[in-house]
Amino acid sequence: TKAFFSLSAIMTLCCYPLTRAGERSGFLGEVATRSRGYQRRSVLYLSMSLLNTIHCISYSETSSSFPLRFYAQLFVQHSPSDVWSYFTDLTTWQHWSPICSNCRLNDNHDKLRLGSVLEISFAVMGITMTVPVRIVQFDPPTSITWQGQRFGINASHTYRFTPYCEGTLLSNEEKFSGARFPLRKLIAAWYRMTNLSQESLEGIERELLRSTPR
Repeated sequence: TKAFFSLSAIMTLCCYPLTRAGERSGFLGEVATRSRGYQRRSVLYLSMSLLNTIHCISYSETSSSFPLRFYAQLFVQHSPSDVWSYFTDLTTWQHWSPICSNCRLNDNHDKLRLGSVLEISFAVMGITMTVPVRIVQFDPPTSITWQGQRFGINASHTYRFTPYCEGTLLSNEEKFSGARFPLRKLIAAWYRMTNLSQESLEGIERELLRSTPR
């Protein structure tokens, strides 16, 4: 807002003397009078255009404070307990996940629980990396959330298995915060291009049909 009024004031002050000088010159007086409205409209239009540019720059600098969110859901004709039993078997992750090549517990327990630390290895654009994550929400057989950090980016991943119409509504939600330009743009473009959130759920459905009786 301050930028808009400053720009308007500057351009108005620049144009006003020219207009007044034209009015005093006799021959230019009529032309200046007719063009005064046009000049004012031009000043306003230019001011608004510059203000919009400033707003876009400001937004791109501050938008990184808003987390990226990717969400998908899918109905399967299996009970939440069947889905949970399959999902919590870490040896199956490499079969249903489009990117996970390995997942294992990195603590003294042999089963998932609240506070468990997982090491998830996955491939992104041909690059394989391993990220440790901690389970921060654990509610069998309906939901699980883990969080982790890599390259200054905080990630939160939640799977929900909600009873629905004699089956289960699977939902997959991922949030990323702290990603700045251009990495933020790359993450968003990659998720849109690969449809990763939906493919993960479709992979679970596919493997459930193969391995779990309804």
